[in-house]
Amino acid sequence: MKAIDIDNYKFLKQLDVFLSGHHGFIAGGVFKNLFLHEPINDVDIFFCNETDRAQAVCHYEELVRKNICTFLYDNGKTSCYYHNELKVKIDLVKTIYGEPDTIINQFDFTITKAYYQKLSIAIDVNEWEYDYNIKVHDDFFEHLLAKRLVVDAQMPFPGSTFERILRYGKKGYQPCRETKIKLLEEIYKEVQRCYDLGSDIADLLTASLYAGHD
Repeated sequence: MKAIDIDNYKFLKQLDVFLSGHHGFIAGGVFKNLFLHEPINDVDIFFCNETDRAQAVCHYEELVRKNICTFLYDNGKTSCYYHNELKVKIDLVKTIYGEPDTIINQFDFTITKAYYQKLSIAIDVNEWEYDYNIKVHDDFFEHLLAKRLVVDAQMPFPGSTFERILRYGKKGYQPCRETKIKLLEEIYKEVQRCYDLGSDIADLLTASLYAGHD
């Protein structure tokens, strides 16, 4: 992972508004848009633990009461809000908890392996300083500019990866040869596991479609 100096990428500070009032961090595909200077439509906020996430939910519920945000829905994966002025969807993810590096290592594509964390440092009772912990995959910029989808680690949810490859393909991103081979291998393993367990293949692959983290 490669550390990013906020002074060289000050446009990333537009994410601060989504991180006020809690200790979550932003990770995933939004950085593809930011570094290409494209509009952002949604942000995924992750948390080290359930307590931090509960704090974020309270914060966004307060923004709903102030009519700054609108509550959209809550399901097994996320609590979702919409920022009325910025027109951005905000997902408070609840499928995975951990430190930023640990979480993004479980993402599939290198162009989604990036995170932005704003750290509050108490100087005095009512005085704070802020620092930033921002990292991207070592090949993030190369693969982003080449519009290449590369899986460089495990592929725990091949159904989700397959669906995302189709979605990214509509935007001009294509998987590399190694990723195609790996995807076929992992789907084959899933099918073989269904046969061994006597499970329904369609049910397992459908569940995998919606199980990805990034």
